[in-house]
Parts: sequence; C-alpha cells; structure tokens
Amino acid sequence: MKISIQLLFAGGAVVSTTHGAHDQQHQDGNYKVVDDMVLIANKDNDEDRTLFNQARNLAFQPSVDDRQADVWNKIKTMEDYKGGRIYTDNNGDGPTLSNFHYILQPIWWSDQNSADPSLKMDMSNTESVMERNLNYYRDMSWNKMDVTYNILAQQQLSVSSVNPSWSDTEAAARALIESQGYIEGVDFDGIILIYYVAQNGPFSGHGGWGNVNGPFTWMSFDTDFAVTRHEIGHNFGHPHHMSNSFGYRDSRPDVPPPPYDGFDMMSGGNGYAISDFAAASKWFFNWLPDSSIVHMQPEGATDECPTCVKSGTFTLFAFDDSSKPPSSSKVMGIHIPITVMGSRVYSYWLSYRVGNDAVKGLSVHVSWFDLGGIFGASYDSMNYDAFGNTDSTADSFVVEDTCYHISPAPYVKDRDILSVDAVQPVVCVDAINSGSDVTVSVEFLNPSNPPQKQVEVVEDLSLTCSESGSSLSSTIVDGSKYNLIHVTGTGGDGEVSLSMCPTTGSSDTVATAYFFDDYPTSPIMYGAPAAYGSFKSLSSSMLDCCQPGTVISADGGTVVKITNNRNDFLHLNEIEIYDGDGENVALNGKCYSRNSGWGGDADCLNDGQKGTYPTTCNSHSSWTDPGNYDFCVLPSVVDIKSIKVYPWVDPNRLWMTDRLRDLKVEVFAQVSDLSTIADNNNEGAVSTFYGLLASYPLSFTSSDYGPKEEQLSLLTEFTCPNTGSSQPPSFSYSSDYGNTWILVPPSETSSTASGLETTVSLTCSLSECGVNQYLDSAEGTCVQCPANQFAEAGSTSIADCTTCPAGTILAHPQATGCSLNSDYDEITSATGWRIWAPDYMTDAGWKWDVEELEFFDNVDCLGSPIDPSAGTAIDSANAGGGWGPENAFGSWIWGGRANSDGVFYLGKDFGSTTQVVRCIKLYQVTASGATEVRVQAYDDQEDGWVNAWIETDIDSTLAVNVIRLEYSSVTAAPNATPTSQPTKGPTDAPVETPIVSPSASPTALSTKSPISSPSCASLTNKQVCNQTYGCVFARKKCKVAPSDTKCRTFTKKRRCKRRGCIWQKNNKLCVGKWI
Repeated sequence: MKISIQLLFAGGAVVSTTHGAHDQQHQDGNYKVVDDMVLIANKDNDEDRTLFNQARNLAFQPSVDDRQADVWNKIKTMEDYKGGRIYTDNNGDGPTLSNFHYILQPIWWSDQNSADPSLKMDMSNTESVMERNLNYYRDMSWNKMDVTYNILAQQQLSVSSVNPSWSDTEAAARALIESQGYIEGVDFDGIILIYYVAQNGPFSGHGGWGNVNGPFTWMSFDTDFAVTRHEIGHNFGHPHHMSNSFGYRDSRPDVPPPPYDGFDMMSGGNGYAISDFAAASKWFFNWLPDSSIVHMQPEGATDECPTCVKSGTFTLFAFDDSSKPPSSSKVMGIHIPITVMGSRVYSYWLSYRVGNDAVKGLSVHVSWFDLGGIFGASYDSMNYDAFGNTDSTADSFVVEDTCYHISPAPYVKDRDILSVDAVQPVVCVDAINSGSDVTVSVEFLNPSNPPQKQVEVVEDLSLTCSESGSSLSSTIVDGSKYNLIHVTGTGGDGEVSLSMCPTTGSSDTVATAYFFDDYPTSPIMYGAPAAYGSFKSLSSSMLDCCQPGTVISADGGTVVKITNNRNDFLHLNEIEIYDGDGENVALNGKCYSRNSGWGGDADCLNDGQKGTYPTTCNSHSSWTDPGNYDFCVLPSVVDIKSIKVYPWVDPNRLWMTDRLRDLKVEVFAQVSDLSTIADNNNEGAVSTFYGLLASYPLSFTSSDYGPKEEQLSLLTEFTCPNTGSSQPPSFSYSSDYGNTWILVPPSETSSTASGLETTVSLTCSLSECGVNQYLDSAEGTCVQCPANQFAEAGSTSIADCTTCPAGTILAHPQATGCSLNSDYDEITSATGWRIWAPDYMTDAGWKWDVEELEFFDNVDCLGSPIDPSAGTAIDSANAGGGWGPENAFGSWIWGGRANSDGVFYLGKDFGSTTQVVRCIKLYQVTASGATEVRVQAYDDQEDGWVNAWIETDIDSTLAVNVIRLEYSSVTAAPNATPTSQPTKGPTDAPVETPIVSPSASPTALSTKSPISSPSCASLTNKQVCNQTYGCVFARKKCKVAPSDTKCRTFTKKRRCKRRGCIWQKNNKLCVGKWI
C-alpha cells in the first residue's frame, strides 16, 4: 500500500516562531510547530532500484531534442487527471476544483468511558475553525472553491488509545461512518478524525496529520485554524515545500531538509494570516486561469506550445490578493517547463506574493506535479534562495534592479541533466510596485554563447582536486577587484577548504568569498549582488587576521551595544546614534536582540517611532537572563558624537523601568559576521564584538525614565584582539558535480587607501570520483571515461567504463544514463541489419511480437524481399522455445523480449556478405508491437551497430508498416535485372529542326507547381503526399510543408526531418523540401 502522510505536531502554550510578529494567528488554539515529518512510500517511483540504476534505464533519460514536445504533450493531458464530483466545468473553462466535503467524526478511544462528561467534546470551536477554513479557501480561490463539512455526533472508535496506528484508525473510522449510512463520493469526499491524544504512538501529541493527495486527516482535540488549513492542504496534494539548499548533499536523492520555503501554509509560512498555495498549484486547480499565465521556453513558439515565448517584459500581479481576482489582462505567473519523467512534470515558476513578507521581491521556484490521485496531482516545489549563502530564506527574493540566473538545481540535475541544462532562464526585476505587482524581463541563457561580463575579473585562478590533496597556498589577490577561483576535478565527494585574510585596509575591511556549484553567472554576467546563486560564504575581517599585540587604527565605530548588567529583562524603545553633522545614522542600520519575547521586536529600536507602550513597539528580552543585550550595526564606519537612548515606558507599569537601572553602553569598531543569523530578534549570543572605542554607564528608573543622551569622543585605535593561537577564518565546502567556483568580490571597507590585498589559501581532496569517471591511481585525479562510456561513481579503473548500448549515447559528461541517439547515418549497405526499440516504445513494455520482417533492396519495397534464408537471425531475447528470431523470417511469430538494457531488437547477421537494404516491411501482432523503431546497420569499421534510419510513424494497429530509408543524397538503387530487353533503336526519328522558333525571352517565369493542386490535408497516401508540391507527410498526416526559412531554424537532424524538412549531411543544415 502506498502511504503518503504529512505531520504537524503541536502542543504546549503559544510561543514565538520564526515569524514571531504573526503569532496571533495561533492564539485561538494552543499549537506550536515543533517538528515536521514526512512518510512517503515509493518516493520518486524508485521502488527497489537505486537512483543510479533507475537513471540507467533508458526510460529515465529522455532525448533533449524531444524535451519541449514531450513535456507539453504531458501538460496537455493534465485535465484528464481531474475527475469526480470535486471538479466542475461550469463555464467551459476546463475542470475546476470547486468543492470538497468533509465529514468530521469526533471519537472516544475504545478504552475511554463515553459516559464521562469530562470526555465529551464541545465542537463549537471546531465549527468556528471549519467556517474560517471555508472562508479562507474561498478567498484563496477567488470564490471558486468551497471546503464544506458536517460534524457528526461523537462516537466510540473500535481502536484503543494504546499505540493506535495510521491504518487501524483510518479503517475503523471509515467503518464507523459507513455504519451511520454515509457513502463516500456521495455524501462526503474526505474524513477528519478528531480524538483525544493517545497514550502513545503517533497520536500521543497534539496536532494534525494529513494524507498527501488523499481524503483522510487526523486532528487532536481541540482543533486550531492554522493547523487545520495546513492539514487540508496536505489532502489537496501538498507536502512540505523546501528550499533549493546546500543540504541536498546530505539528503539526496530525497528533497533537502529544512530550511522550508517559508512563505506559504505548506512550507513554514503557516503563521502568516495570508499564506496561499503557490501560483502553480492555483493554476492546476484552475483557480488561476491559463490566460493569466505566461508560458516560456528557449524554443519560443512551437507546434506543441504556439503561445510560448522565449523572451519578454511582463508585469506580474500578486496571485494571493483575494480582493483582486485574475483577468485576461493580468499576468499572475510565468511558467517555464523543464522536463517530464513518467507522470512527473518539472517546471520553473516566477510569481509575486503580497500577503506576507514575500512582498520584498520576486519569488522563484522549481516545481513538479506528480499526476494522478484524488486531486489529479500532488504538487511540490523548492524555493530558489537568491541570497543562498545565508541560512535564512527571508532574503530569498530577487530584488529590484537586479538580474538572477536560475541555475540548474542539483535535485533536477540528478534526474535529467540534459533538459535542465537546456533551460536556464535569466530574470531581471525592473520595478516593484510593493503590494501590487512587479515588472520583470525574462530571457534564456545560452551557455555556449553567454553575454558579456558586466564586472572585471582580475584574477582567474584554478586548482585541480586530487586524492592526496592539492593546494593553492597564500596567494595574494587584489582586494579592490573581483577574483574568481575555479576548483575542478572534485569527483564525487571533493572537499574544498578555504582560508582568507585581508592583509591591508582599515579596521572595518571585510573580505567575503562566495561558493557556487556553477559559474557565478548572475554577479559576473549581469552585475548582480555577489551572493546571487551561491550556497555558502566565508567572511574575514582585518580584525580576524591581525597579529597579536599590533595596534589597529579606527576611523570610527560601527556597533552600539546596550547590556543589562542585572539578571533581569531588557526592554528599550529607541536608540539614536548621531554623527558630526547631527544626523541620526541609526535609521540606516540594523538592530538585533540577544533574545526576544513578550512581543519584543529588535526592528523597533531604530524605526524612528518614540513613545510609550502600547502606542509604539519596543524590544523585549524573552526572560531574565544575565547579560541580556541589544545592539545596532551601522552600514559603515561613523565617527559617533552622541548616543540617545529611550527606555520602554508603560504609564500603567512604571515599575518595569526599574529593571533598567544598571545598563552599560558600548561602542565597538566591528562585530563578527552577522549574515548567518536567521532572526535578528534572536541573535543567540553568537556575535563577537571587536575594538572597544567608548563605554559608559546608563540608568533608568520608575521616576527617571526620560531619554538620555551622552556626548562621546571615540578612541582612534585599539589593540588587535587575537591571541597567538588564533587562526584565520576558514570554511570547508562539499563540492558537487565535479566543480566549485569561489567568487571573491571587492572587499567592504571605509579605507580610501589604494592597494587593498587579500591572501587566500585553498586545499582540495577527494576519496572517490563521480559518475562516468575513474580514479587514476598514478596521479590521484579523476579521469573522464572515453567518449560514449559511463561508469558508476567510485570507479577506480578505465575497465569500469562501459560503452552505451547501440542506439544510445552519453549526451552529457555527467549524465546518469545513456540517452536515445536522435541522429542517424545514411547507410545503404552493411553486413548486418536490425530493427531496434527501447521497451517504452512498445505497446506492452515487456514484449514485442513480430509476425514477419522483410528487407528489400529498393526504397519502395517492390518485388521480392531479400532471401529470408540468407544470414543468421538475431534478437535481443525471446520467450523461449518456438518463439525465436528465425520465426520472423519464416512462418511463425517472434516472441520478443528486452535485454538487460531494456532494449528490443530483431534482425539478420549476414556474416561477411554486404547487403543493400533500402526498405523494410514490418508485420506486428496488434497491441504487441512497437510505436517507433530505429533501423540499425552493423558498421564493420566501428565494430558496432549504428542508426541508419529513425521511423516515428509506426502504427502498431496496422497489419504491415513500410519503412523506407529515403535519404536525400542517395538515388534509388537500380533493379537487379532490367524489366525487358532494350529496343534496338528509337521509335521515331528525331525532328531535324524546331517546328517553331523560340521567343527571344520567356513570357513569364515558370511556376514550380501546377496552377491547381489538391489540398495537402486531403491527401492520405504518404507517397502521393510527398510527391505533391508544397506538401509533406509528417507525423502520420499530410501537411503544408514548412518554409525554407522555418526549416533553417532547426539545428538537430531528427527535429529537421520530423518537421518535414531535408537534412543536408555535409554542411549539417536543415532546408526546406520545396525551395
């Protein structure tokens, strides 16, 4: 049985969450998120196969030539999955998820006393929760969706509270509801089981659990709105959505662990009042119509997607504003399909939220739909964290006036590296109309023809990783320029370690290195922030690296810290910091609290709003910890002249101000790197403060609570805080896909001196190589397998490299499997001929039954076939006795089976005899045939089979399919013998002179076609169609042939020929058939 359950645990009192300002959303219940767990069986359909073996199966390695056609053909089937009474099509706009009706069944466990009045559930709060839920889903869908319900009387369940299980409780609940006369699919669509917490087992804690893309939810009593809408979201097909993070290295092949996406109800954003499903999900449910979506792909408009564009500028309106429904004039999402694998469709989505903190900028996701199930699909996604070097997703968004290259996510690269490499969007946020819309420009990166660099890279260093360890020691780079280090050959588990120190500058000089898995396209090619697209970073300051005892000059301070010397709370209203011009520079800074509670918010310390509680907000520590502190960090060095501090003042509780009677104010030159602090309200005492420049005591009491200002004169130097044992900051980065790029942009500094320098030291070591590589024992480095050969990760010898099966190629050095070869050679004679097909191109998948296979030496299959007794019949495998390959050339049936590569083939080995083949007749058993075949010839020079033709127009329902090897550069082979003896002379003597003299010049240009010709669509015969000017037989239909101009846009042979064009082999050019 396939199980897919999402769990949200809760319990205790209301406490602060990551989004502490939104805790009021939980105050109607007593829930808090303490853990997120996932139990999904058969994930990614891997079953018992490893990811590597799954990918080796040809079915999991689509050809990139067919990428967009395959994915759009699958997208067009999505509506077929939306069925049942929960979907309606009232306006002819397609199936819309419009209603889901729950039965809520409150229960006693079998070992509980139903007569005990204390165990009687009061469902009034639950009813209120369900009403709120109904209204929320209506708002989220713009009144297209109703989540209705009815609450049954409390009943005794036949399951004990001692370790109840998922399956036992669901089965017992269904039986209980059925016994009351309710029928699923008629009276209800889903069940919510409400219970008192069990003694042990999965239901022993407060909270909720829900099937993903299923109809069942478990909820502890008493219910909570936020938890309920979340669990119903699981039923609607949503697991917990994560972020495209560095953590995937440890979780692969599964989605990475938290951080969550953070901004919708299914991904850690449930504390927000508005945290709608993603735009992609709303589009699938048809709450967001297709007219409000822009579809994009690198190819632009195609037959499969005529509305697709490959570039453009668009205004994206918010998709989560219930007061502004979609319309044909409002774009609310940009959809960029990537690939399809089985029933899973991968895409990029660009969208804009305004209901919560995502309002800061453009949201970017890689998403996938797993088609099937009650709701038609389950939907999952990973958020692209633009500033990926921090641990927080609060800075995920592409901000105004920047461009972001959406580099391939490792999760998708592991599954289809060819397609994800072919689809690399670049989005520029031109403008943000906060709370309403964003304007974006989108194009696609061509890695083989990238744009010009927007920044100058002065150092381009490289290091090749090795088993014994390689290094780049104490290299000095220009600290005022961009520097790039490329570490290659990192294999399957390379560890790149960097240490770094700025060696010249001032006390505030900070050098930062950003780690990338791919070339840092966003910052270098588009001038974006250096962090865009990175996964980690390392920062190092002059203070980190100065020599013990040396004196550091200071032009001013950057940090003001206020500490409570007492073991008591700290709560302040405002901190003002003035420079020599009398400007309050604190307004430009960022403030932090060691910890926060009781509604405290560190951002209030420099918001410019001064007053008393509760009119203005304040900082407030969570408890009476010793040494509670707040601090504010300025963006640059300031010669601070005075500091003015405003305490928390509650006119009704002035005694609280007495807590502040023993404070200390300090000014520091610098503070350690704060970029990894996820929540400025809970800094967690991880910061280190450097260079004390001023300090003074401060006191407030219940009778002395006015603001207090202190004039300052800062020290101009301080002693290096390091000791003899101090080491420069370093970081170790787990490389992925064989490469690591390290970008060191210009250092941040207030120094105006020239000659900034930074010293970097780098090492790299590995223990095993990646896929399609082997470890060279002599050099200790990873070597790529020879062309068209693959190997498992960890291979140690060239002998571990295996050639791809005939008919396939290794289309990418890091592909996890071989792909179908979409090219063929024009071959007319060979010593062996066969037809070939992978298992997924057959009707049954596990068998291919052929009644007869005939080879002909002429392109029209005229006359008798090549002697069926010639040569030796060969096949991939067969059903055994009486079903061998010889039957296809005799009087019975070949019962074909695939070989270990998942491939079928059938043909003849003619030994040393060269045989001309120009046409094949294939007789298949109905519903047991192939739908596409490759004709392969044996190449004696290459000692292997190669494609000689690809036939896509196989109809397995026909008695016979004729496969003509119609090469553009080959004339028809002559008959073996002439039809009759030639005549001895001409029938009539030629005319000696012209009857009429020709005119001096032609009257008009001759036409290339008859004045009147039949419509291409009216022609059903393939041969007649192809001989009619202007027509071409393609994809089983006679169509108007594409123009020469159109044909010349096709760069792949297979695509060229499938569109009805002619592929010129010599110059590799696609041209029109009728020029």
